[in-house]
Amino acid sequence: MKKISIILLSALLITTSCINTTPEEVLEYDNFYKGVDDADNAILGLYGQFSELAGQIVVLNELRADLLDVTPNATIDLQEVNVGRPSRNNPWTDVSNFYKVIQTCNDLMHNFDVMLEEGRMIQAEYNERYSDVAALRTWVYFQLGIQFGKVPYITDPVITIADLDKYKANELALDQLVPELIRCMENLPTLENYKVSGLIKQTWDGYSLAPFFINKRSLLGDLYLFNNE
Repeated sequence: MKKISIILLSALLITTSCINTTPEEVLEYDNFYKGVDDADNAILGLYGQFSELAGQIVVLNELRADLLDVTPNATIDLQEVNVGRPSRNNPWTDVSNFYKVIQTCNDLMHNFDVMLEEGRMIQAEYNERYSDVAALRTWVYFQLGIQFGKVPYITDPVITIADLDKYKANELALDQLVPELIRCMENLPTLENYKVSGLIKQTWDGYSLAPFFINKRSLLGDLYLFNNE
């Protein structure tokens, strides 16, 4: 599978930074996270963004494995993935959506730190939300490592192109990435699922949202197994 480059990520940042709004419609960055409700809305938005990876993950994992196969009517893009030779512009191997989720995770985690420091979030509220977002980022990086072998490991919000400079030499191969992801998970504030958050009190068409969020212990177990621990 093709390698991910910092140049590609720079282009992604430029693209995702161009928003078609007028100045009076723009919310100042400092006003994004005023309280826990803002944090919860941001987390739900993150999971909506994360869900857009589903189709790509299924194709990359299963079409290259044994559970899926192409038919004579398959597109050239799918045929390329099936034989393990995707072209440069193949949409199924485009990492943009993965790094959009990672960028959102990094932004949320940074702002949760600020909210805790400034008293806009108590420790218990912070622990659950920060850990959930960090675990989601971990899962996305795990998938990137499996699919692409060597990936830039970015853990801070990228605001400008200059912010990417420090990551140019921080591309991790899968055998380096997985131990780093394990360390991240082992140092989370909590591995427990949501208990005190209002997020699990919400419903979608009458169904509880509690199972909607990532199970951190299961993810850590997958990482341990992959790392032969």
